[in-house]
Order: sequence, then structure tokens, then C-alpha cells
Amino acid sequence: MASSLFGQPVDDDEKIQYWLYPQLQATDESQQEAELEDLAAKLLADISQHTHQYLWNNEPFMLRVQWDGTVGGHLAGVTRVGDYLEDEWFIVFLLLTLTRHFPGLVCRVEDSEGEMLLVEAAQHLPSWVNPDTAQHRVYIYGGDVHLIPQAQSPASLSPLPYGTPNIMDAVSTVRRLSEHTRASPEIQHAINTRISGYPSKIAREQHIAHAYVPVAVAALLREYPSLVGPAVHAFCSRDTIDNKALRVMRHFPPETRVMTAVRMSKAAYARLSASRYIPDMRTGWALPKPTDQHYKAHDIGMKLACGLELLVCSAGGVTPTSTPDSPMDLHMDLTKDNPAWLRYRQSLAEKGYFRGELEGSKLYQELEGQAMQYFVTNVLPAVGRKRSRAQDDDDFLPMGAMVIKLLAKVNIDHEFYKERATRLVPADDDSWLQITPDALDEILEAKFGKDSGPRAASDEEVMHSLSAFLGHMSDLEGAEVPKDLQDRARKFSTLSTAERKKSRKPSSLSVANYQLRKISAQSTASDCSEMSSFSTKIDFNADSFTDAMANILESGVPEDNYWGQSDDESSGMSSYGEDDEEETAEDKLCRKSSNTSQRSAESGSSSSGVDLQMKEYMREMERELATTNLSDTLACPITKEDEKKDEFDDVEDFSPVKVDMQAVKDLVKTYTAQNGLPGPASSLLSSMGIKPKNI
Repeated sequence: MASSLFGQPVDDDEKIQYWLYPQLQATDESQQEAELEDLAAKLLADISQHTHQYLWNNEPFMLRVQWDGTVGGHLAGVTRVGDYLEDEWFIVFLLLTLTRHFPGLVCRVEDSEGEMLLVEAAQHLPSWVNPDTAQHRVYIYGGDVHLIPQAQSPASLSPLPYGTPNIMDAVSTVRRLSEHTRASPEIQHAINTRISGYPSKIAREQHIAHAYVPVAVAALLREYPSLVGPAVHAFCSRDTIDNKALRVMRHFPPETRVMTAVRMSKAAYARLSASRYIPDMRTGWALPKPTDQHYKAHDIGMKLACGLELLVCSAGGVTPTSTPDSPMDLHMDLTKDNPAWLRYRQSLAEKGYFRGELEGSKLYQELEGQAMQYFVTNVLPAVGRKRSRAQDDDDFLPMGAMVIKLLAKVNIDHEFYKERATRLVPADDDSWLQITPDALDEILEAKFGKDSGPRAASDEEVMHSLSAFLGHMSDLEGAEVPKDLQDRARKFSTLSTAERKKSRKPSSLSVANYQLRKISAQSTASDCSEMSSFSTKIDFNADSFTDAMANILESGVPEDNYWGQSDDESSGMSSYGEDDEEETAEDKLCRKSSNTSQRSAESGSSSSGVDLQMKEYMREMERELATTNLSDTLACPITKEDEKKDEFDDVEDFSPVKVDMQAVKDLVKTYTAQNGLPGPASSLLSSMGIKPKNI
């Protein structure tokens, strides 16, 4: 089982867990349990105006009484959302609504990634927040997100907890110090932006499609449209063993198919449309050609029937035995004398759900039927859990068993649904499945803004930005792009050779510094960028430093006979192109270096020991490089002025191999080879807000 961002194990099936901690008035456990059951009914009734019209992808929002040795009695729930994460944020919207309507109610929510609220607001979190310090510190209270600050030390006199707080201590802290625990406005804005549009967004996220289904499926989905989500999830999650059950279709034979209109979420419709399945022809599925105008209805209907078949088979299967006169008979059979239903109906009446209608009137019975329908398919599975102090998440009435009960009692009238097929509501247009590049750009601009994309940068700008990034000091948790990256890059680009020449005077170690720079030219670009980064922050006197180093080390400059050896002892870099008739750039560079070294050696003296050690080191290094093709891969730009003159005017004029530019060229090649797909080069450049030009 993998580990998630905020330290929680990741389940194979995405799920969201939530805990509700009310202020209980009772002290006895039995009285507390009764109080929690009444509260659960009131909470569900309070949000019924939103949940009754919402179509869940897999499992609904549910509440049950839970006991814990350290927390005591409270309400909790778990909802498996599958791959439709919008269910998670709808639940967050419900929890925020409940905490506004019920004073003293504190909620905690996590998904398979851990603290989902912190993940959403990751760009606005305080610096002290990490997966360890954030544990048991994020809550919902009063319609806001609360993040309990951390005490500076265990010995500090603070009402804020230190380390990982106890849940009940944290809940008490949120209630007592709500002004101090309320998260920053930026965090509140990030969460509110994510859930913006609810509850009106519910209708926009639904789709009506025509489906050619067996009559039993049409009857089930007409009375209980919330069964669409579990059916889609079962079909799209099938394996090879499940496919064997689909060869029989004992409970939903295709010979009884009728056309019907099915209301489902857009996510479920897209998932069904994208899931490819070729049924066994011996089963009886006679699908038209894909070019036929009714192909979509046949394809969607076949997949829905297969999903319901898998649900029934997972619960052992059933053969319908009776048929009531109306769907209300089924509702009454499942809710008769059920205390949970009686509490739920009473809470709905107190909430004004029945609109002041007299009990028994036509509108009252219609509203009661809708409430019963929601209770049977969404609340009853949670109520069916065992009343145990050691409950687990899988101890509930499976959806397949619920379909069996409904299938055994639902009214199946083939002639009725054949006649109903002639007056169906029109199907919605599904062109929203196709997203054009312009539409995608609009979505990205609405999410991240118009100016958030990387800007085109030249090779020099890329080099300066890369050098500034590599020169930034990282910590044990990794390297991050500094916020002032562009400022650092501009400062780095202004450190030209001419400016460095003007800021220095000739010193006794200038030639020795040149030798060191020649060696360091073979190092990585990060060395150069780090020094440039420090130079922008520290007022460094180069003259005083070189004089001090000369007095301490008493080191001289290597004699020029190193560069004037015979052909066997000459620089290996000049032998790279010995087979070529024309003189290469590396030969010119070495010849210039030799002239400069000769003039420099005439003006000073050196220690023989250091001289011999340096010569031996250079021989070994260049002897090793002579056997490689390094010179063919190096970016060493030589200007026309450099080609005309044989000597340097000053050691500062020396231009070594441009390691930074070579890295940029390789980076651009990698970026081009990715062809717009995610990769290391695009990730690095996009984090710096730039991209290569003309690509």
C-alpha cells in the first residue's frame, strides 16, 4: 500500500472519510447514542434539498454513530468515490453547510491523499506545515477551515497544542480559540473557489441520455436513478471473471429491451462512453453499426444492464417473486416501523420539507415518496450497519443486496414502458465530450490565469535563469525555484567580463587565478552560478582577498615551460584535431593560452614544488581527455576579434569553454525531443516560468 502526500495510506479505491464532533448534552452512553442518532437524522434532513437531486458516482454521503476509546461517541462516514473526485468536494460543501447551521459542530475530513484541504491550498500554507506537523490540525467549524497553529516548544505557555494533538483536545481548541485557529484568507479563498457553484452546479453536471435497456433496468432506474452510479462503477471495474457472468444475463435478459431516458452525471456518461466492451453475440445483444443514429442508445443501455447484472451477481443473485401494485408498496415494506426512517421523516417535517401540506394530500404523498426513495437507496445501507464498537468500513448492506430487494418488488410492466418510450424527453447534446484546443486554453486560463504560462526566452536568458536556479541554496527537503529567480537571472547577466575587469587591479596571483579558472571550466554550471549568486549578496573585495592569499600561501605562478614542452608533452587538447588540416577552435584557444602563460611567467616566480605538481596534474588530465571526443561536444564560441589577435590583453579576456551554454543546448534538445509531453526538461523550465524560443 503506497504512502500519500500527507502521510496516509492510499487505498486502491479512492474514498473520502469524515468525522463530525457535536457538543452532546447527555452523559450516559445509551442517552448519547440516542442523541447522536437523532442528530444524524437532523443533519441529513438539513442537507436533503441538495442531496436528493445529486447523483453519486459510487456511494452516497452517509452518517452513522461511531464510538472510539479516546474520542467517545461521534458521527462518521466513508464514501468511496471511485475516480470522480467531484463527489469529494460536494461532501466538503455539505460539511461547510452543516457547520454553519449547527453551532458547536466540528468536522474533520480526509481522502486517500490525506489532508485534502491542505493539498488544495498548498500554495498558501504557512512554512511550518508539513505532513508530520499537520496531523490532526485541520478542521471545519462555523463554515470556515481551521488550521491549529503549532506551539513553539513543549515548554511554552500557550493554549495551542504542541506536536500531534489529541483529537478531542484539538476540537476543544477550535471551539475555544476559533479566532486564532481560523485559516488565512488565502486558504479560505482556495477552498471556496474549489466548491464554488454549488448547489446550482449540481444540475449543470448532469446529463440525460437515451438508453435501450431491458425492461427491469428501465423500471429500476426510473424509480431509483441513484443506482446509475454503482452500476457504472461495477461495469467499468469489471475483470475477466466478471465477464463470464455477463455471458448469461440471467436477471436482465436483452430480449425485453425498451427505450428509456436515463439521468446520470456527466462523469458517469463519459466513463460509459469511453469504456469499450464487445458482448458475446450468443447472449442476445444485437448492436447496430457504429454509424447508426441509435448506436449510442444501444451501447449505453447494454453497459448499464451489464453493470446492474454484476451488482446482483455480487450479492448472490435473485429471481423476482412478487410485483406490487405501486412503488410506494416497496417503500413502505422497507421503511415500515424503521426507527431511522421515522426520525428522518420527523426531521424533514421540522425543516419544512413538506411545505405545510396536510398529511395524506397528493403533494404530501409525492414528497414523502421522494424522501422514501432517497432513504432506501442512500440512508438505509448505512443504517443497516451493525451497532458495534468495533465497526469496520465494509460492515454495511452492499448495494448489490439493495438491488436484489428492489428488483424483487419493483413494478415491471413491459407494455407500460413500451408506450412510455414514445414520449421520452429529448437526449442532451454530448458535444461537451469533445474539447478543442481553444476550449482547453480557456479552461486553463480560467484556472491559472492568462499570464501564467511560460514566456519564450533566448538561449542566453535560459542560461542565466538556469545558473540562478542552480546557485540557489536548497535544504534537506529538496530544491525549489526561488521567488526572485528573474531578478537573480538579471543580476547574473549583468556580471559581464568588462565589468569584472574594471572592478579589479592587476595582482600577483592573476595568472595563478587564470590557471585555476582553466581547471574549473571543466566543472558543472552550478559552481559558476553559485559564485554569481553569492556575489550579488556580498560586498567582496577581490584585491584584498588575493593579496591575503598570496601572503598566506606564498605560492607563485607555474613556469611557462609547461606550455612550451615538446610535441610529446604538449597540451592534449591541441591534439584533438591533429588529423584535420584546418586549425580548430580548441587549437586557437590553447595557442592563446600558451602565449598568455609565457608572458605571465616572465613577470613572476613560482614555487618549484607547486609548479611540478601542477604540471603533472595537467599532463594527466589532458592525457586522459586526449582519448575522448570532448572537444566535438563543447560550446566554445570564438569571436572574430579573438581570431585576429594572438595574445590576450589581460588574463580576464580569457574565454573558457562555456559549460552553461553547453548545458542549455542539451536542455533545449531534451525539451524538443519531448514533443510537448511531460518530462524533466519541460518541468524544470516551466517551474522557472520560461521556455525556449522558436519551438
